[in-house]
Amino acid sequence: MASGAWKKHSGNCPLTCKSRARGIRSSSGAAIPDLKAEIEELLVVNDRAVVRYRFTRHFTGSFKDLKGDGRAISFRAVDIYRVQDGQIFDNWHLEDNLSLMQQLGVVKP
Repeated sequence: MASGAWKKHSGNCPLTCKSRARGIRSSSGAAIPDLKAEIEELLVVNDRAVVRYRFTRHFTGSFKDLKGDGRAISFRAVDIYRVQDGQIFDNWHLEDNLSLMQQLGVVKP
């Protein structure tokens, strides 16, 4: 559970609102409506948790001007969470967007 003071540190623009983070994820959710996250590794040290994910499923939706054709999609991500009093206060997220964009056909491999 994320705290009301939850802060996402990704790229050049930290997000301080959960709804903004959901909006960013909604574009890939529209492209891959059956998106599934599988935890490959979880490490917990003091107030930090590091999670390595693999996202999989199928490009059946749409992304920008591309229409899905059902092709399998697979990409990885890593999150580092800072937890305090049982709630997430900070999140650092990195995902392999180049691989995702190549698989969607947005950029050439």
